[in-house]
Amino acid sequence: MKKIAICSSLIILLFSVQTTFSQGLLPALNDSTGAWRINYINDNGTAGNYFSHDHYRYTFCDDTIINGQTYHKLYKGGHSWEEDFFAGNTYYHIRYSNVYSGAIREDSGRWYYYGSSDLQPEDEYLLYDFNLNTGDYLPETFNNAADNLFVSAMDTVLINNIERRRFFIQGNSGPGVGYIIEGIGSNVGLIEPLQQFEPIWYLVCYAENGEPVWSDGPNECDLTVNAQGIAVEPEGGIFITPNPFKSNALLRFPEIRQTGELLILDMNGRSLMRHALTDGQSELEIQPHLNAGIYLLQINAADRTLSMKFVVH
Repeated sequence: MKKIAICSSLIILLFSVQTTFSQGLLPALNDSTGAWRINYINDNGTAGNYFSHDHYRYTFCDDTIINGQTYHKLYKGGHSWEEDFFAGNTYYHIRYSNVYSGAIREDSGRWYYYGSSDLQPEDEYLLYDFNLNTGDYLPETFNNAADNLFVSAMDTVLINNIERRRFFIQGNSGPGVGYIIEGIGSNVGLIEPLQQFEPIWYLVCYAENGEPVWSDGPNECDLTVNAQGIAVEPEGGIFITPNPFKSNALLRFPEIRQTGELLILDMNGRSLMRHALTDGQSELEIQPHLNAGIYLLQINAADRTLSMKFVVH
């Protein structure tokens, strides 16, 4: 029986202070555990036959200093592919992880983005202004190049026990933003264009500490969308005891053919541990030294991918 351990220095937990709207303060940018799950689809110009898809998530990791200002570095990971709609075939599947996507800072109820796009050079741009009122027009921002969007109404929503203002937006000539929520972004994403035409983005969900706290649709909030070979057969033959556990547990799984790999991921899809599995192996004792929380255990083998959630208390 083999024993393995995760170096605690690889697990970095950041904590943010949340403030309530009732105190007159805007909810802070959650740079520690915030995660945005976004779907993208685009008609490739073939009369509705071929489409491009990208399902991805954003998370923050580490800070950086740019022009004397502290920014939170934004990373993207996901799964893209092409689809032949009528034939029902898919092609060019690409899974990617930890792609640097710019940086964001917060100042006086405004979010600023430092980055670039196909149309804009690398620089700092206003991303969101959460100080607007009903009737105000949205300023020109990184994700809003036009000046015709305006706040038509406002209300509040309770998200993770924090009351946040929601700004309903009008002025779109086509699909695009319907509302913006302070401390989160818009219903089309985080840095995605507020006005859209053929390419369509939408926010599947926003999560904190690996748990969805806001969604606006029926799609499942799969934060591990960027992990390779994720969850093909959930709980398909993996047995872990005890579950929950505190310091160590025993794993049993279908016998490995040739070689395989064990991964432990957090609920944002970040890999915390990798361990090689050998031909004929069917059990493993782990001592991962994880903080309390929910994690994903994944086994990748030559003939299957298995996964299940487990709890550390």
